[in-house]
Amino acid sequence: MAIVFWYHQGLLLVDFHTHGVNVKAAIYCVTLYRFHKEIRRQRPGLLSKGELLLHDNARPHPASVARDLVQRFRWYVLEHRHYSPDLAPSDFHLFEPLNKYLIGRHFRTDAEVQEAVVK
Repeated sequence: MAIVFWYHQGLLLVDFHTHGVNVKAAIYCVTLYRFHKEIRRQRPGLLSKGELLLHDNARPHPASVARDLVQRFRWYVLEHRHYSPDLAPSDFHLFEPLNKYLIGRHFRTDAEVQEAVVK
């Protein structure tokens, strides 16, 4: 499982999680902290423009602790509507190219998969 943060110029953070681990609000908040730190390091100019987050409909996002953290970072959340393919950019701009890149490749370990994904 991976939580991916990206923008039109590429990946900002890929946070991998152990097989079978449900991403609860506490884990998601740790990931949000990592993302905040990483974006400040990689693209400090983006922070001055304000952050827009487009979440899917997973449960950790609406948890009060996660909402409070997003507000503290002064990020704006775009609500993801059900059955709105036009608001699912990851399906087209992230997963489709990743699928094409990984097709036919075989991996022996999770580490090999993770390395291929972040390339």
